[in-house]
Amino acid sequence: MGTNCAPLLADIFLYSYEAEFIQSLVSDGKRYLASNFNFTYRYIGDVLSINNPKFADYLSSIYPSELEVKETTETNNSASYLDIMLSYDTDGHLNTSLYDKRDDFNFNITNNEGSRIAVKALESVNGKRFDYGNTASTIYIASGCSTDWAYGEAGVKYSYAVELRDTGEYGFFLPSDQIVPTGNETLEALIALANYVHDH
Repeated sequence: MGTNCAPLLADIFLYSYEAEFIQSLVSDGKRYLASNFNFTYRYIGDVLSINNPKFADYLSSIYPSELEVKETTETNNSASYLDIMLSYDTDGHLNTSLYDKRDDFNFNITNNEGSRIAVKALESVNGKRFDYGNTASTIYIASGCSTDWAYGEAGVKYSYAVELRDTGEYGFFLPSDQIVPTGNETLEALIALANYVHDH
């Protein structure tokens, strides 16, 4: 039995792609869009667990244990007043919260109650069933996402990834007959979640 390196290789590929894409956006040095989106919040220990210290040392030399993200003053100032961060996607009937890297934590995840309330509101509109929980146990373990960055680096207490309709049949292209029902569900969930955040 060997070590499955596929998750690490996929992660390195995605990081490389993201880095090249972001670099192309800011190549003229005058654009700041890239500095405010798609922050990576990754740790090698969360991506790969290896009991071989030599291999771990080698990996840490090419893939640092904590990738640093250049933070601009604009980013820090923007994030300081945020109470909630939402990341929307269409492909899963889910409302998830942190963290996407693991499903066992040594701290309480305060977002699950907000997820539960939002999902209850979603389901009350059209009767569609949605799941909720942290991203790692609800969808899959990943190496980092904007919701983790918002919570872990920017200090946004309520940070959610929301997977709207459908369940994967149409991928990321929601059929036109589902747009209005999805909008109605989403509005009810947003109202419920905003009330929850306001009260807490």
